[in-house]
Amino acid sequence: MSRVSLAVPVSLDGIARELVRRGAREEPHGRSSLFAHLQGTRAVLEAWLQPQHVVAAGLAHSIYSTDAFEPQIFATGERAVAAALIGERAERLTYLFGALEREVIFAMAFARTIERESEYWFEDRFTSEGLWVAGETLGELVILHLANEAEQRSGSEGQPEFWLAPVSALAASIRDVAARVPPIFDQCRAVLSAAGECKLLAAYEAGWTGGSLDDVLGPQFGTRVPVGEPWLLAGFAALARGDRDETRARARIGQDLLLVWNAAWDKRLTLRQWREIAGFLLEASELPAERFDHVSARIAAPNAARLVRPEVLYKMLENIGAVRARELPATVMAGALPSRFAAYVTGFANNRGGRALMTSYPGLASKPWHDPAVFPIVAALEADAEAIAAEILAAGTAGFHAESESVVRHGAWKVVILFERGRKREEVCARLPRTTAIIEAHRTVRSLAGLAYVSRLAAGSSVALHMGPTNMRVRCHLGVAVPPGCGIEVDGETREWTQGRCLVFDDSFRHRVWNAGSSERIVLIIDLWHPDLTDAEIALLEGMQRYGTAAGESLMQYWAKNDELRIAQMETP
Repeated sequence: MSRVSLAVPVSLDGIARELVRRGAREEPHGRSSLFAHLQGTRAVLEAWLQPQHVVAAGLAHSIYSTDAFEPQIFATGERAVAAALIGERAERLTYLFGALEREVIFAMAFARTIERESEYWFEDRFTSEGLWVAGETLGELVILHLANEAEQRSGSEGQPEFWLAPVSALAASIRDVAARVPPIFDQCRAVLSAAGECKLLAAYEAGWTGGSLDDVLGPQFGTRVPVGEPWLLAGFAALARGDRDETRARARIGQDLLLVWNAAWDKRLTLRQWREIAGFLLEASELPAERFDHVSARIAAPNAARLVRPEVLYKMLENIGAVRARELPATVMAGALPSRFAAYVTGFANNRGGRALMTSYPGLASKPWHDPAVFPIVAALEADAEAIAAEILAAGTAGFHAESESVVRHGAWKVVILFERGRKREEVCARLPRTTAIIEAHRTVRSLAGLAYVSRLAAGSSVALHMGPTNMRVRCHLGVAVPPGCGIEVDGETREWTQGRCLVFDDSFRHRVWNAGSSERIVLIIDLWHPDLTDAEIALLEGMQRYGTAAGESLMQYWAKNDELRIAQMETP
């Protein structure tokens, strides 16, 4: 299926710059930032070939706040400023998106009482005054809502949740009102039932652990599955069993639906990553027979045991070179840097002596304990806690050694490290594949300041007060084996581990641990990026740390070579 991009004749760079200046990139929204959500909504509307003013409104639709999103980027008294940036028609649509109660519009749409040429009276949520709104404009507001939902709706870790059924019914209800009908749900003609969506969600999740999607992909399902990811998962299963035709057919449908939506339904991967998976499947389906059989066999071997989540699938494809390396979030535009990062970088002008490592990052909330529920990895770890514990215990004590930090301790404190400040310990990760997959799928620190390791503290042992090196990370502990009598104190507050549950704390505060029990305490320790850091900031920090590592290694090699030549010359008679 070919798509034609909508050309927007006026530049939206001005509103983008103003949104960044006003802090939209730092404003949390769902699993990302408000700015990322606004940009994503705009991209969806462009793919749906919506008029210029609707696309522009997509980039600004939440700036005045809405009935579901309270923060204001623009005050309602600044409407003229916004209109100068996006145009008067787009600004009015943006204002109405915030000023009207959307549930009232939806009720009218479902009742089929909206006519394009008629006008309807609403109460302005901001002023309590009356507003007359044309039926065509109400249709545009519904389309804006559809794009808003497509861009943001997901579960806490990005997994699909229930929303397609009501959105498909809403889309169908305004088909005769919209000036340009979105291409989703077969041009807004097909409606997915609530029971059908529940069946789809259950089949899709089961598909990751070896279940079949045929019941929902087949014609007996009634309405064809309207999103691409289930088709791609089914295409992957077809590749694993060596069915070239099914691989190709399902990958093409999945790829076309990704183009139609221009947003991921399963947001555990980005849209680009899903498109890469579709491209891989299509390329594999066109390989010569011998090569196709080789790829199929390679995919089939780990399929049943390892493909438990999209992130694991993508990592496997990444490891065999079938997809590109993880995309880094772009800054807003060329030359623009997050304000905190810009302040951090200026410190390099005077990073001498003990400040050379630049371990303190400005503007991050400083508190000893963090709510574990804030971190998506916690849900993943706790959901798999039994399997992780079994994996760690089955690996035994091979590779463990005394913890190397120069911290006062009593008794035995031993560790085995999976990720060691920029280095992956392949032999350890191979013994702990399930644990490794979760670490690699989340915002964990695996560069210069980050560790992931299993810690064993023998009975009767303790570790004195000490501090971590930087405020850019927080530390997550998952209880693996926790006897009575164990505890951890951070900044004077004591807590206890619970087997199968996580604690998260800022280890740049003074902290100590002890095991007064009669058996060994075992915890999995993973460093996470501070929750205040945005994806863009993390990408920049990781890039700087990669550069520092590469520069250091190059310099050490250069010095070693020169030392070798000097010694050789001194020894020559």
